[in-house]
Amino acid sequence: MGPSLSGRASVVTIMKNKQKMSSPFKSLLSGRLAVIAIPYVWLLLFFLLPFIFVLKISLAEPIMAIPPYTSLLDWGDSWFPSVQASLESYLFLFSDSLYIKAYLSSLKLPSFQQSLLSSLDIQLHTAWQERQRVGGGYC
Repeated sequence: MGPSLSGRASVVTIMKNKQKMSSPFKSLLSGRLAVIAIPYVWLLLFFLLPFIFVLKISLAEPIMAIPPYTSLLDWGDSWFPSVQASLESYLFLFSDSLYIKAYLSSLKLPSFQQSLLSSLDIQLHTAWQERQRVGGGYC
């Protein structure tokens, strides 16, 4: 009876260890992970993917065809693709004065608004502190 009892005890111990080992995998597949993963998958799909497409198009060379840009990966005869990226579009943006002027003029309005609202905020905060010091409270 001794050997069969100890054999049975070792089988029970092994089964308990298997259950302990599989419990982290069960928790990974639980509903909690799905609830957390859904927004991240949504962001990946509808936020990052369009940026990747725009980056791909911006690094390709423009041509008169459909689609109007070259492919970035050229497979050729090898197993590994060669990258055919071009920074020509970005060099054109930084070399043309029209784009530089447009960028700098687009910074004028936000900087003016920020300085105006900051000065207004400082004035309102000072008035609120003065009212608190006198004892007026929040109203």
